[in-house]
Amino acid sequence: MRIHSLEHEPFEGLANIEVWAKKKGHSITRTLLFNNEEFPDISDFDWLFIMGGSMNIYEKEKYPWLKREKNFIAEAISSKKIVLGVCLGSQLIADILGGRVSRNKYKEIGWFSISLTGEAKNSSIFTTFPNKFFAFHWHGDTFEIPHGPARIAQSEGCANQAFEYGQVIGLQFHIEYSVDNRYF
Repeated sequence: MRIHSLEHEPFEGLANIEVWAKKKGHSITRTLLFNNEEFPDISDFDWLFIMGGSMNIYEKEKYPWLKREKNFIAEAISSKKIVLGVCLGSQLIADILGGRVSRNKYKEIGWFSISLTGEAKNSSIFTTFPNKFFAFHWHGDTFEIPHGPARIAQSEGCANQAFEYGQVIGLQFHIEYSVDNRYF
C-alpha cells in the first residue's frame, strides 16, 4: 500500500506508524507543510495520514497552507482514499465533514485513559482495541462529531476522542506514540 503523510511540524511525524508501515512493506511519501512542500497527485497514494501540530485549524492567516490542505483532504475523502487524522489531522477532517472545532474545556497533555463507546462494537477496526487503553494526548481543542460519523472513543477530559466515517478515521489522541518507544 502507498501511504502519504501530511506533516505540520518537524517533531510531529509518523513515529510508530512508520515502523508498522515498513514492517508491512508499505511505501511512504510525505508533504512537509512547514517547508511549504507541494501536495502529490491524489492518484499517487492509497492511504493518507494527517498528523498533528501546534497550530489550530482556524489560524489561516498565520498558516496559509491550511486552506489548501483542507481542499486536498476533502479531495482524498471524495476519492474514497483511506484517511486517518491524528489530533490536528482529526480536527481538520471533522471541520471538512461539517463538525465544529473549538477549545476543549480541559487541555489534555500527557498519558490518559481512553474508553471506547458502544458504537465501537460496530467498527471493523476498533473491535480489535481493548475497551479501555492509555494514549498520549497533547491538545487544547476538540472536534464536534460531524453528522454521519460514529463517535468511537472518549476520555474523562474530552468527550470526542475518535470518530469513524467509512474509510475515514479521526483520532484526537496520538496513536503513533507508545510509552516504550524512542519517539517520546
